[in-house]
Amino acid sequence: MRDEFRGFYPPTPGELDLLWGGEIVLDANVLLNLYRYRPATVSNLLTVLGRLQTQIWLPHQAAAEFHRNRLAVMSAQPKAYDDLTRAITEGRGKLLAAIRSKSRHPEIDAKRLEEITNDSLDAIEMELSSQLQESTPPSPADLAMDPILEQITKIFADRVGKAFENEDLTRLYSQADDRFAKSIPPGYRDVKKEGDNKYGDFVIWSEILKRGRENQRPVIFITDDLKEDWWQRFSGHTLGPQPALVQEFLSETNQLFYIYDPRQFIDEASRRLSVPLDASTLGEVGQVSREGDLIDQIDELDRIESELEMRRAVRAEQSEQAIRHAQHVLDLERKKRSLDKTVSSLHSRLFENGGNDFDSRLGSDLDRLSLFEQQSDLEIAMIESNRLRGEIERVKGSRYRLHLSDEETAAIDRQLAEVRARRAEIERHLR
Repeated sequence: MRDEFRGFYPPTPGELDLLWGGEIVLDANVLLNLYRYRPATVSNLLTVLGRLQTQIWLPHQAAAEFHRNRLAVMSAQPKAYDDLTRAITEGRGKLLAAIRSKSRHPEIDAKRLEEITNDSLDAIEMELSSQLQESTPPSPADLAMDPILEQITKIFADRVGKAFENEDLTRLYSQADDRFAKSIPPGYRDVKKEGDNKYGDFVIWSEILKRGRENQRPVIFITDDLKEDWWQRFSGHTLGPQPALVQEFLSETNQLFYIYDPRQFIDEASRRLSVPLDASTLGEVGQVSREGDLIDQIDELDRIESELEMRRAVRAEQSEQAIRHAQHVLDLERKKRSLDKTVSSLHSRLFENGGNDFDSRLGSDLDRLSLFEQQSDLEIAMIESNRLRGEIERVKGSRYRLHLSDEETAAIDRQLAEVRARRAEIERHLR
C-alpha cells in the first residue's frame, strides 16, 4: 500500500539519504529571503548552498522571479523602520490621551503612568534608531550590485534551467488552466494573480518534472511558499508535501520527491554537512517564514473577502431584479385583465344589436373605441402574457426563494465577519 500511495507517507531514513544525494531545487523566495535576514544568517545559508553547489539547481522561472523582485525586497527593508517609528508615534499619542482622560480617577496615578509610558517609548525609539544606523538604506550602487547577489551569481553560475520556448509556455498555460479549474496542485492558489504571474508556480513545477525526467535523480524542493497547493495542511498544521505532487513526480520520473521550507532545509543540511549554525539562525529563518505565511494568509483573506462582497452584491441585485420583474409581471396581468374586459364588453354589445343596425353600430363602435387596435394590443399582451406565464408562476413562488437569499446573505455576512476577525488577528501577530 505504501508504494501505491507514496505521497501520503513520510520518507524513510533510507529514502531521505537517497533524496539528499539527488538534486536540490530552490524557489525564488528562498533567495529573496536572504535580503530579510541578519548578516550572520545570510552567511550560514550561503555557506550551506556553497557546500551543495554541485547538487543545487534553480529553475529558470525561479531565477527570473528572483531578479524581477530583488530590488523591491531590498528597498522594502528600510521601510520597516519608518513603519515602526510611525506606529510608536501614533501609539504614544493614543496611550497618553487615554491616560490623561483618567487623571481625575482617585486610584490612578496618571502622571506616573505618563512618565513610564514616555520613558518606555523613548527607550524603544533609541534602540530602533541604533539599529537603523547599523543597517543603512541601500544606495543606488547597492541596488545595482550587492554582495549577496554576487555570491548567488557565483553559486548558481551554471546551475540555472533553460527557459521554455513561447509555444511550450502557451501549451503549459492552457494545461495550467485545466488543472486550476480542478484544484490540481501546484499554482491553483495563485489563480487570482494578474496576467501570466498566476502560472509561475506551475511553470516551476513543469521545469522540475522535465529536469527529473532528463536526469533521473531524486529531487528536494526548497520553498518558502507555504500555501496548500505545495503542502498538505490540516487544521492549521503542515504535514508535508502535497501528496499529489509526490505521486506525480514519481509517476513521471520513477524518482522520489520531497519539499522542505527554509528552516527545515538549513537545519537538516547543516547537520548532514557538519556546518555550525549561529544560535539564532534557525529562529530567524523560521520567523521570516512565519511572517511570510501570515502575509500570504492576509492576501488570501483579502481575496475571500472580495469574493464574499461580490457574492453579497450579486444576491442583492438578484433580489432587486426579481422584485422589479414581479412588479412588471403584475402590471402586464392588470393590462391583460383590462383589455379582456374591454373586448368582452364590445363583443357583447356588437352581437346583441344585430339586424339592420349592426353595420352602423359596428362602424360607430370602431370609430369610438378603435376595436381592432384594442384587439391588436390585446393579442400582443396575450402573447407576452403567455410567454411570461411560466415566469409569473416562478416569480410568484419566489417569496420562499427570496427568503433563502436573505438567509444566504446573512451567511455571507457571517463569513465576512469571520474573515475580517481572522485578518485582524493575523495583523496583530505581525505587529
